[in-house]
Amino acid sequence: NPYSYYKGIQAKIGDVEYKTLNAAVVAAQEGDTVVVVGDDATLSSAPINDNVRIVSDGDRTIKASYFDCKNKLIIGDGNSENGILTIDGNGGGRFVQASVTDGVIINSDVAVKNFNGDANGVIKSNGTVTIDGATFEDISGTGFNVGYQGQIYLKGNVKINSDMKAYIDAVSYTHLT
Repeated sequence: NPYSYYKGIQAKIGDVEYKTLNAAVVAAQEGDTVVVVGDDATLSSAPINDNVRIVSDGDRTIKASYFDCKNKLIIGDGNSENGILTIDGNGGGRFVQASVTDGVIINSDVAVKNFNGDANGVIKSNGTVTIDGATFEDISGTGFNVGYQGQIYLKGNVKINSDMKAYIDAVSYTHLT
């Protein structure tokens, strides 16, 4: 939306506009959908209320860093016809850590790229992470780290175009068809 870009708006919840994606995520209440409407939005560690969804209004890239999800977070809406939401780690180490059941769902209209996972992984699950057809590009080091009592579910056509390793500690991951 050129109007949103001109005004310096990065995200919206309903009709309420936010200058930063972080401000929108912090303001989001249970069940809200945060729509990324601006390019070059940045998402960094911020408290996330339960059952918040982040989607885009077209092909958008956000710069992201570490999230410790203690509540449910849904990224993407599973409809790539609305555009692809690319989460660019800018060479950083970790994108998300889930510490609750049904903690994070990453849908098929999401691309995760440019992360350099350390031993803790780009995605670490001590809870549950569901990856439903997302794409992973330019990921080096440990991609998935499943910790004690954690699970990562891979559904659909998950694409991994990188030199990514999976570190499984104590539990396992499941590929659902």
